[in-house]
Amino acid sequence: MADGAACPPLEAFLQHLTHERRASPLTVANYRRDLQRIEHWCREQGIADWPQLDHQGVRRYVAWRHRGGTSGRTLQRELSALRGLFRYLLREGLVGHNPAVGVRTPKVARKLPATLEADQLCALLDHPDEDPLAVRDTAMIELFYSSGLRLAELVSLDVGTVDRRDGTLTVVGKGAKTRTVPVDGADVERHQLG
Repeated sequence: MADGAACPPLEAFLQHLTHERRASPLTVANYRRDLQRIEHWCREQGIADWPQLDHQGVRRYVAWRHRGGTSGRTLQRELSALRGLFRYLLREGLVGHNPAVGVRTPKVARKLPATLEADQLCALLDHPDEDPLAVRDTAMIELFYSSGLRLAELVSLDVGTVDRRDGTLTVVGKGAKTRTVPVDGADVERHQLG
């Protein structure tokens, strides 16, 4: 790694992204920023060239960034850029291993989706409209909210899956597994789903 400038292998990788992989200019700029940050850290650690960066070095970098408050998502992106660089360097015969393989980042906190309050849902549904599409949309919203269906399950429903006798609906969920969901009979009758 040359002091003060990006090393030729890094520039060659960025050219590879631009011309061979046809990555967008924004993607290339993000890779450049992330890899230059890692390169700068390596120089501070006395790691003079990419082949000298080992698995422990990558783990130390991730730990250093995490202690500094960097989010798990950012660390995942940086590790992805580093893995891509080393895949390229391996292909070119410039390194003998990919030290970023197998390095894990802190788990990314998952945000719960925003939900509607019951009053908000009532306001959304409380509009008399005889337009067939509006009736259909209202029925879908009520069913979606009351049954706990996944969106993919809702949009793939067929009218024939409603059993009016016992007030259930058969849906095909994740992994093509079939499950039966209770349906409010009044909603079925009011919106003529069956």
